[in-house]
Amino acid sequence: MTVVNPKSISGINSITTGSGSDNLLTIHTNDGTERVRVDSTGATKIVTGIVTTLTATTGIVTSLEATTGDITTLRAPTGIVTSLEATTGDITTLRAPTGIVTSLEATTGDITTLRAPTGIVTTFVTNTAKVGAAVTITESGIEASGIGITCANINGSQISGRRNLVINGAQLIDQRNAGNAVTPSQNTSTFITDRFMIFESTDGVVSAQQSSTAPDGFRSSLKIDCTTADTSLAAGQRLICEHRIEGNNIVHLGFGSSAAKNVTLSFYVRSNLTGTFGGVIKNSANNRTYIFSYSISSANTWERKSITIPGDTTGTWLTTNGTGIIINWGLALGSNWTGTAGSYVTSDKHGVTGQLNLLSSTDNEWLLTGVQLEVGDQATAFEHLSFAEERLLCKRYYHQLPATDTQGSVGGYLFLSKPAYYESESYYFPVEMRAAPTMTTNNTWILRAYGASSNTSATATINSRIERFYVTSSASNTNSSYVWILGADSNTPLKIDAEL
Repeated sequence: MTVVNPKSISGINSITTGSGSDNLLTIHTNDGTERVRVDSTGATKIVTGIVTTLTATTGIVTSLEATTGDITTLRAPTGIVTSLEATTGDITTLRAPTGIVTSLEATTGDITTLRAPTGIVTTFVTNTAKVGAAVTITESGIEASGIGITCANINGSQISGRRNLVINGAQLIDQRNAGNAVTPSQNTSTFITDRFMIFESTDGVVSAQQSSTAPDGFRSSLKIDCTTADTSLAAGQRLICEHRIEGNNIVHLGFGSSAAKNVTLSFYVRSNLTGTFGGVIKNSANNRTYIFSYSISSANTWERKSITIPGDTTGTWLTTNGTGIIINWGLALGSNWTGTAGSYVTSDKHGVTGQLNLLSSTDNEWLLTGVQLEVGDQATAFEHLSFAEERLLCKRYYHQLPATDTQGSVGGYLFLSKPAYYESESYYFPVEMRAAPTMTTNNTWILRAYGASSNTSATATINSRIERFYVTSSASNTNSSYVWILGADSNTPLKIDAEL
């Protein structure tokens, strides 16, 4: 081994080491301590201190090793450190002056701590991450076997209970029409399936009904067909599909306050038309209206759409038994009813500027199902309820009693027993209604003595409450038991309506 002890060397262009065990180069300080070693493979070892700059003549530095202890700090003057490997022990600190650390690998053991000098580590990519023996995280989701999962909420909402604020979103219930087609009257809201109505005021005509055409996992949809076209809509003309949500059901949204929560609307839609349609979510005063748009990509194909609506911190959103939220799908709109998507406006709108016109051809149709409105920024899977539960929810707003027996009685006979006037026993609704309902029928109420076949002259008065109705009249007392009978007509039910 050759030893050189100079204080200064200059003008040397090349140093050649010996052979065998002497095929290495070391540098020592004056006290004899080895500081730098270059072995026969070209590996450079810094015995003590910190390497402040490390440059490979060509390519990249592929290996950096400390003879003893750990490499505690590694900095790249510019750019990023692309690869760092510890032969033994842990890499305790890794910082990039600028940019991000793009690759971090431990040969053995675990990477126990990863910190960004400021802020947080914003990107961490892995194919599979394991937490203990039971939890596996992949791009497909989280699998937890045999353990409990603790979390504060799911999608910003409660963990259990009903998420969907929409009633009959799967279009299962159709009390009024039983699947029969309906032609809506001009300038009138006409219910098709329960809780879903159409308002039409154009020169065109549509036919609407519950349909059996539905996406996988559903049985029914609401279908609207154009039967008479209107290719040139006047500014004030419109065709919309509408759903209303009771204010009692939106208290937790906090709309109209600083605590307002974001909500997500999702639905399945199908049409022969492709392109952009629009809609809105608005309050009952029609002065806080959020306009949204959605695009149908493939003709005659079910597609699920999702729109996140920011919670409205202003305006008045009823939290009573009145209308809390209105959802509109604009299908044919004059210019008065359209605007720019993506924000709240203070006027009444139904859709987005430049959207498609369903009335442009009698070949056109539009179908809707799987409607869901929920708290949070993500659309979760549609919440299916049992048929019985969905039907009972609908009956809070509307139900009907058909006259189907030979005398057309309602709920059996309604017995009369009051001495000074005739008052029937009460018929109790299957669920408390939203408000005292309106009772309508084309039939005639008949008063007759119990067991008799002839009628008694009397005029019926229908008295409705939120939980029941009963019949009264001012007929004189004959000290007999009487019954009120609804005139026989199986096609004309007694309609009990408390819709919003």
